[in-house]
Amino acid sequence: LPSFPTRRSSDLVMGYAFSTDGGATWTDPSFVSSPDGRAASDPVLARHPDGRFFLTWVGFFRDPQGNPLDMHVYVSESPAGSATFGAPVEVSNPTPDVFLLDKPWIAISSSGAIAVSFADIQQNGGFDEDVATSLDGTTWSHSKIAKSPSFQTFYNLAFLCSDATTQRLTATLLGQDQNRGDLDLYLVHSDDQGTSWSQPKKIAGPSVNGELVSFDDPTCYAADGTVSVLYGVSDMPLTGESQSSVALRLATFDGAETETQVRDVQDASAGVVFQHPTIAGDGSGATSIAFYAGQFEGDPDGSYRVGRLTADPTKTSGYQDPIFYTIERNSIQWLGDYTGLVMDEGVAYTSF
Repeated sequence: LPSFPTRRSSDLVMGYAFSTDGGATWTDPSFVSSPDGRAASDPVLARHPDGRFFLTWVGFFRDPQGNPLDMHVYVSESPAGSATFGAPVEVSNPTPDVFLLDKPWIAISSSGAIAVSFADIQQNGGFDEDVATSLDGTTWSHSKIAKSPSFQTFYNLAFLCSDATTQRLTATLLGQDQNRGDLDLYLVHSDDQGTSWSQPKKIAGPSVNGELVSFDDPTCYAADGTVSVLYGVSDMPLTGESQSSVALRLATFDGAETETQVRDVQDASAGVVFQHPTIAGDGSGATSIAFYAGQFEGDPDGSYRVGRLTADPTKTSGYQDPIFYTIERNSIQWLGDYTGLVMDEGVAYTSF
């Protein structure tokens, strides 16, 4: 893998705003920056049970060709009742061998344990998926969700969810076999707040059930000992960085990670291709999903959809309709990498 000996600073920062009335009104935008002029990208937000908010992101310099280098993952805290994020704390474990840190995600358990996952690609150390954990937001410990020291499996796109009842921390992630080129979907868990993890269990993919898993973030929701995993299924081999799904599949697992149910949950009336599915619940049994939908690549009448997940076929409403549906990352109308979805007392809140 190449190294990048030169660095260029960036003015790329992240904006944020707070609302105290359910999203009806918002504070003026404020900004959070990476240390030393690094770019700031891939932000994810989580709320602590005591009312604090924690924001994680990846910071990096760029070389003259625009390639990222000197990458770090940060977390910033906003105290309860505040509308400002403080100075960032690094949660990655920096070494001169780091080639790429990618796609951080954050989850906070009902007991207050904070976990941040991210892909960690080393020059000479393999493809790993790391997790940093903390009880106070200041002191961090490190462990591995998955690792491939021989570069055989490229792990990425880990998504964390926490079960408020069992305190189990679960991660879904993708792994690309470097010989076959296709993707498998994995499930892994920790019962000690991220200190140690089970061996990744392959739950979908060509070698499991013949499915072509889409290169798109799998997401999960955990409650009462059950984990629901939402992911996309493609009808063609992976050829690039982005991919549409022709089905959104929901698989449910018990505490032994045995699949108990699997079904398609896309709203067929919304489109035939889908992207960035996200699942969330509020602990009361209410569960919602969100996704982009279109009739074809480049559909000018696509939409961003949100709907309650029931036993019947999912019915969604368009939060933004129309929207230009595209998977092309070099397009100014590209739909980005992230969607956000949370539920509180039966109400769904989403960002896209």
